[in-house]
Amino acid sequence: MKNYAHIILGILCVLCPHIAAADVYISVGENYTENIDVDDSLTITNYGTLSGNVIFMGPYAVKIYNYGVISGNFDCGAKCHTIIQEIHNSASVNPIPNLSGHIIFAYNDYTDHIDMADLISAAGNAYEIHLGDGVFEVGTNVPVFPNNIKITSDGVEFLITGIPDDLSQPLITHVVNSNVISQTTFLSEEYAMTHSAKWIDDSLYIFNSLYTNYEVVIGDALGNYLDSLRDENPNDKLIVALDAIDSRADMAMILEKSVRTNPINLMNPIISFNSHDLIKFEPGTVITPFYLHSDDFVIMGANINLSGKISDSLMGNIGFIGGAIDYSSDYDDYSGALYGGNIGIQYIDDRYYVNAYGKFIYAMFNDLDVFHNGTVIRNPSGFGADLVTDFGLVYRVYDDINVIPFVGVRADYASVVSETKTDFNLRMGAKVENTDNTDGNSYSAGGKIFVQTDGAIYGGGYMDMMSNADGVGGGFDVGVLYDDMGISYRIALNRKIIF
Repeated sequence: MKNYAHIILGILCVLCPHIAAADVYISVGENYTENIDVDDSLTITNYGTLSGNVIFMGPYAVKIYNYGVISGNFDCGAKCHTIIQEIHNSASVNPIPNLSGHIIFAYNDYTDHIDMADLISAAGNAYEIHLGDGVFEVGTNVPVFPNNIKITSDGVEFLITGIPDDLSQPLITHVVNSNVISQTTFLSEEYAMTHSAKWIDDSLYIFNSLYTNYEVVIGDALGNYLDSLRDENPNDKLIVALDAIDSRADMAMILEKSVRTNPINLMNPIISFNSHDLIKFEPGTVITPFYLHSDDFVIMGANINLSGKISDSLMGNIGFIGGAIDYSSDYDDYSGALYGGNIGIQYIDDRYYVNAYGKFIYAMFNDLDVFHNGTVIRNPSGFGADLVTDFGLVYRVYDDINVIPFVGVRADYASVVSETKTDFNLRMGAKVENTDNTDGNSYSAGGKIFVQTDGAIYGGGYMDMMSNADGVGGGFDVGVLYDDMGISYRIALNRKIIF
C-alpha cells in the first residue's frame, strides 16, 4: 500500500506546477501557490503567503525567513533537520504549522528583543532551538520546549520580565550550554532588588534574595552613605528597615521619612511643639515647665511669659523658651536642645476677638549625621517659626463665660542646613474662658479647640488660681494634638507672679 501511495504522490507531483531549486522571495500581499522542488540549497524569504508545497529531492540545506504565513506542506521526511528557520527580530517570530523536525536559529541586535514564550510557541515541533547573539526575554508564561534549546554564542543575554508565584518551578528549562550565557538580568529594578536568578543545570530559577548593596541599587553618593552606615553598625535602624523592604516604592518612602536622608524632617517635632498654642494673655509673669510626649519624641523644658495691658482691651505678650528633645523612630535616634521665644498681642472686648502671635525656635541636634546634597553633615542645627492670626466674635454666657468661635490662618516655616519648608493653613475653632473671684482669690479656666486645612486637630484646656492679695498663683494646662507626627500630648504646670 505504501508503494502505491508513493506512486500516486509522484504522479500528482509531476502534474502539479513546480519550480526548480532557486532562492524564493515572496512579497507582501503575494500568495505563492507553486510547489518548490528542493534539489539544491536555497533560501525562502516570505513576506506574504506560501501555500505551495516544499518537496525535497535530497538532504539539501534550506534557510527560511518567515515574516508572513506559510500554509503549504513540507515533504522532507528525515531530511527536515536540514531546514533552518532563521529568526532575527520580533517580526520574524512566526510559526510554520506543517513543518516539524527542523531547526530554529534565533538572534537579534540587542534592541529588538525576542520573547522566549513567542519563540517556543512559533517553534512548534522543531527538532532544536539554537540561540545566537542577542537579548531574549523570559517571563512567567514560557511553555516547556520538549527538545533542546542550545546556546551557540557567548553573546546570549536573558532578560527576566516577571517573577513566578511558585519559585520552585523554573522560568525556562532544557537550555543546553547555559554556562556560556553572557548575563541574566531583571527588567525591573524592583525585581533586581528583591530576587536573584541562577541557572541550575539546564533550568533558570528565581530566588528571594534582597540585594542590599546600595551603592549599586541607588547608584550615587546616597548609596555610598547608606553602605557606610552598615559598615559602622549592621543593626542601624535605617539599614535594617531598608533591608526588609521589597520594592523601590518602599525604599523611597523610608528615605523620605528618615531624618538622616531627608533632614528637613528634623523640624517636624518642632512644628508639632509650636502647634500646642495655648498661650494665655494675663497680666504678670508666668513660669511654665512643660512636658510634651508622642510616639516618636519627647520635649521637656520651660517657658517664661510676660504679659501686660497696652489698653483696656489690648494686651501684649513676650516669652522665652528652652528645652530638650529626645527622638526615637523606626529609622532614627537623636537628641537636641531648643531655644527660642514667642511674642503676641490679643484684643478682646464684649464683641470682638483678635489674637496674633508667633513662636521662634532654634534647634541644635546631637548624636546625628545627615546626608544632604552629596555631603554628610554632623550635628546640624535648624530654625522653625510659626505665625498665627485668629479673628472671632465674643458671646457672653451666664455673665462670666466667654464663648469665642474664630477663624484664622497659620504659617509654618522650617529650615535645616539649606533645606526649607513653608506651609500655610486656614483654621477654625472655638475657645471658652471663665473667670471667677471668690474669697479674695481669682479662679480662671478655659479651653480651646481648632482644626486646620492640613488635617491638624487640637484640643486643650487650663485651670489657674491667683491670690489677689499676694499676687501669686499657679495652675496647669493640658493639650492634645493630632498632626503629621501622629498624636502628641502636652502637660504643663505654671507659677504666676503679678508685680
